[in-house]
Amino acid sequence: MLASSSERRLQNPSQPGRKLGSDFEPPDRLPEPAISRARRQLIERLCEVVVWPATRISVHERDLAADLLISLLPSCDQPARIRLAQRLALLSEASKALQRYLCMDNLDVAAPLLSAGLGMDDADLVDCLSPDRIGHALAVAGRRRLAPLVSEALIRIGEPDVTVAVLRNPGATLSAAGLDVALNQSRAAPEMPGLLAQRPELRPSQALTMFWWASRPARLAILKRFAVDRSVLIGELGDIFLTAAAERWGDPGARQALLLVERRQRTRTDSGGQIAQLEVPIARLASNGFDPAWIAEVAHQTSLRAVTAVKIFKDPGGEALAVFAKASSLRRLQLEALWQGLQGDLAFSQNAPARKEQMLLVFDTLSTAKAQGVLRVWNWGLGAAAEATPPPPRASRLHDLDL
Repeated sequence: MLASSSERRLQNPSQPGRKLGSDFEPPDRLPEPAISRARRQLIERLCEVVVWPATRISVHERDLAADLLISLLPSCDQPARIRLAQRLALLSEASKALQRYLCMDNLDVAAPLLSAGLGMDDADLVDCLSPDRIGHALAVAGRRRLAPLVSEALIRIGEPDVTVAVLRNPGATLSAAGLDVALNQSRAAPEMPGLLAQRPELRPSQALTMFWWASRPARLAILKRFAVDRSVLIGELGDIFLTAAAERWGDPGARQALLLVERRQRTRTDSGGQIAQLEVPIARLASNGFDPAWIAEVAHQTSLRAVTAVKIFKDPGGEALAVFAKASSLRRLQLEALWQGLQGDLAFSQNAPARKEQMLLVFDTLSTAKAQGVLRVWNWGLGAAAEATPPPPRASRLHDLDL
């Protein structure tokens, strides 16, 4: 009996014709072109299904459709992925997996979700951030609202453009840790101090630390907003000076804290209460220029630490000198002569008139009480830094920042 053609093929697999078992090949092993018509139709149909409302499809079924779509998206063209991202950005209950997949795509695809996706929560946004995707970070930084967790994650990327975008965003809320990181970054980014000075989260001690590396406009903004007169603190804590003096200032921590509410601006030279003559060392500095010995004398007579006095008298801007002069009750002419002597040849440089004008503006507009407050905050913070006071777990005070 002759065998049938199918039996002959089974007995002789090398015979031309269909391969052995081809009738039973599973669909996922069938060869197909890069983008078949069936795949295209699947993608188009699934793109519709994943944006259906919950009244039309259950959440679990929609998530299953999203998983299927994710497996097909690598072969989908970019315009289609952009359209999908734009539609998902309008939904508050879109598939998390699908949104995260599209957020890892190139910026053109990810931008609608990163900048305005309603279904993206804080954890989703943080998960999409990476130092090697700065464009994605900038898209997130432009969102209408930024929670402290997201703002901190953006700032910790360490890219100045991203941090500036966060600081410019009025809907961003900064965490204490994120603010500390931004303050340290501001040393190398001239634009940041002015933006930080406008932030509601910034504290006076932080602002007055940042003063030292801020630009001229930022320094004016800092002094205008953060100069405090300490009247309530002086009234409430003033009697503790007597207690500390009776204990011979044996507690370093208490002594350091009381520096902030120090009321005297001139040292008493004897038990009779005679005020030290500050005018003598000031006149010497005005005529001879910077002299460490006379700087030390000024520091002694004004109850300042030497490191504070040196910082003020070496500052090239002149605003710190104006604060010192106003706090110490120097006259305007004395300030001008002192600035001229300390500047030396720099007093005749091209930008010297502008610096002098700003210095005098600070002197004329700042009250004595507020100037004394600024001076004592500097003395407190720089003194603590010089003594290497143990920092708290997170940097939150003036002397915890790198001066």
